[in-house]
Amino acid sequence: MLYNTENVIKGRIAEAIVEEMLREADYEVYRFGYESIVQNLVQDRNRPVKGGVSDTLKGMPDFLVVKDKRPYFVEVKYSKKGKLNPEKLMKKWGAGSVILAFPFSLYFRIYRIKEFTEGHDLIDLKDDVFIKVSENIIQKYGQLVVKYLGGK
Repeated sequence: MLYNTENVIKGRIAEAIVEEMLREADYEVYRFGYESIVQNLVQDRNRPVKGGVSDTLKGMPDFLVVKDKRPYFVEVKYSKKGKLNPEKLMKKWGAGSVILAFPFSLYFRIYRIKEFTEGHDLIDLKDDVFIKVSENIIQKYGQLVVKYLGGK
């Protein structure tokens, strides 16, 4: 797979927006993904880790999110079209959820990774039973998605 710098930057922006949104919704948010934990492996694009170790590390979700002593693993994805291919998600962390950010009304959708990869559809973030975010906070951070990611 070719390394696409622009997509990496957009993904990090989406992660930062979701991270701040969840903090404002009174969640504790800890960076958890392989980009955060094993940064030296990510930075050396000429010598990527191969095999099972690589797959396990790449499958780590972006965040550990905690509220009321309940932990949730969260993977963040960005799509300018608001669609996500289930095959692009690693199934190793199926107990977690994926939050999709996109630059038009509703702005964020979510679902548990295991169920999504088995054919269920994403739902609006405001309707999730595990990670609850108010409509006001969603609108506020949705405008940041539009501002920073809504262009080409």
